[in-house]
Amino acid sequence: MTKKLRNTEVIKERLAGKTLKEVGEIFDVSKQRIDQIMNQEGFGFVDINLENKQARVFCVLANPKMANDEISTRYNIPYGSVQKIRKENNILPPEKTLGWKLKKNTKKTKYGCWNWTGFKDKAGYGRVMEGGRKKYFYAHQAAWIVAGGSIPKGAHVLHKCDNRKCINPKHLYLGTYQDNIRDRDNRDRGGRRKLKRHQIRAIRYMAKRGIKHKRIADYFCITVSSVDKIKTGKVHKSI
Repeated sequence: MTKKLRNTEVIKERLAGKTLKEVGEIFDVSKQRIDQIMNQEGFGFVDINLENKQARVFCVLANPKMANDEISTRYNIPYGSVQKIRKENNILPPEKTLGWKLKKNTKKTKYGCWNWTGFKDKAGYGRVMEGGRKKYFYAHQAAWIVAGGSIPKGAHVLHKCDNRKCINPKHLYLGTYQDNIRDRDNRDRGGRRKLKRHQIRAIRYMAKRGIKHKRIADYFCITVSSVDKIKTGKVHKSI
């Protein structure tokens, strides 16, 4: 007679050291089904003593997508124990991965940009470190990689939106060093783009009329800081 399948009983047998095949024979189900039970999230640990080291290890290993503090709170396991178990099993906590950090440090704007809210360098580019390897990435490069893109040797990840904080993959594209220089010049990054006299007057007029600098910058393909400088007369004062 087939025994009634209960997750808690399956887990107890597995924690007792039995193989997937042995547990499957006990409950007359396939190894795949036992494996599915062991890896699903949200199962109950009723009557399982979480002081048992095997039970603690299983709680951690069965929840690869949960952060250390979430596992600690959910199963009442000391935070240090969670860290130790993952370290012993060479498992990188999700909060240390690039995808997790990008998600936690991003603010979406109505213009479509996903602004990086974490650490930024002096040039205004986001920087992020992937845990474990202690390798630093530019945030927009990391976003490109996490979205499934690769960065061939010699290639650069460039911004369509000219917003250095933006990590929206739809606003990024691959280009060469020369493309980056040409893009910088065209967008007046560093004050290099040559605007015509009537454009400068139009920018100053629009800015003084209260139109948002971001909209003006997007229209003329220049930076917001350039709009501000033109409005206040820091540049092109004679026009």
